[in-house]
Amino acid sequence: MAVDVGDVFEVTARAEFRGVEDVDNVFQYQYTSGSNSTNAIAIDNLLTIMETVYAIVRTFQHVLTLYRDLRVRNVTKGEVYGTFGWPSIVSGSVSGGDTPPGVAALINLSTGIPRVVLKKYWGGLDNQALDTDGTLTGAMITSLAAISAVLLTPQTVGSNTYVYGYLSPKTGNFESPQGSVITDIPAYQRRRKQGRGV
Repeated sequence: MAVDVGDVFEVTARAEFRGVEDVDNVFQYQYTSGSNSTNAIAIDNLLTIMETVYAIVRTFQHVLTLYRDLRVRNVTKGEVYGTFGWPSIVSGSVSGGDTPPGVAALINLSTGIPRVVLKKYWGGLDNQALDTDGTLTGAMITSLAAISAVLLTPQTVGSNTYVYGYLSPKTGNFESPQGSVITDIPAYQRRRKQGRGV
């Protein structure tokens, strides 16, 4: 089937930490320009974008954070495209000690709409992401800034362009972030505490 300009897609990037904890992250992208796009092309494009993001993420995730699959659906048309393997990356790349599952780095992405802030948590951290005082290292902050730059910049794959954001029930519109805020204070996700998973 054809993909139309304006369609919103959701991609769930699923990883697994130590074989027992799911580390999922959900992204929404709007198809903003291109020509003759099909479901298959859109899926391929979105998997490529995810690899661009996670090529940075894996530099601070523990090697025991294994990338399992990517689930893709067209939110606009209500179509589930299915579950796909990662094109090439398989795991985090750092092999020091690991942090507790609930500890995460956080990027806040503001949309310009009051109280519509996109939050991206990054779990499965290696303890080398933390300084001795428990804050995130300078290198970690640099990586988060690089991820923010990817999320804030329209991504063009082939002749097709996608913008990261969120289809907001509050406004009824697809809201794209206008900026990001990063601090060196680790976040904590209660839903990812030991034994809880996702």
